[in-house]
Amino acid sequence: SLCPPPAKPGLCPRKRARRGAAACPSRCADDRDCPGDRKCCFSGCGLACTSPHTGTPPKPGTCPRDFTRCLRLEPPLCTNDSVCPGWHKCCPRECRLRCTPPAEGTWLPAQPPAPSRRTRHP
Repeated sequence: SLCPPPAKPGLCPRKRARRGAAACPSRCADDRDCPGDRKCCFSGCGLACTSPHTGTPPKPGTCPRDFTRCLRLEPPLCTNDSVCPGWHKCCPRECRLRCTPPAEGTWLPAQPPAPSRRTRHP
């Protein structure tokens, strides 16, 4: 099967966006592009393979591929999965890191069943 591997463990270090930087080339698209335990993280100007922080593990699922071509990256809207709501992941999307639903077809834990609303009749 050609299923992509899940995101590598660990968190991306927080980096401030560098102001006035020229074009910021990204050296990776996601964790699969990085050797060993390195992760694809915002570097302050573009994405680069970085040694992760350990801590809260990433959420299940993988980031969807982003085919947007960017002249420069905008400041990130998230730093790692733990700051995103629900099952959303912190992913490169449309020239910045943002909370994004995982790629379709990647494994997610089952949602808890909704409580039933039974009414009793006397």
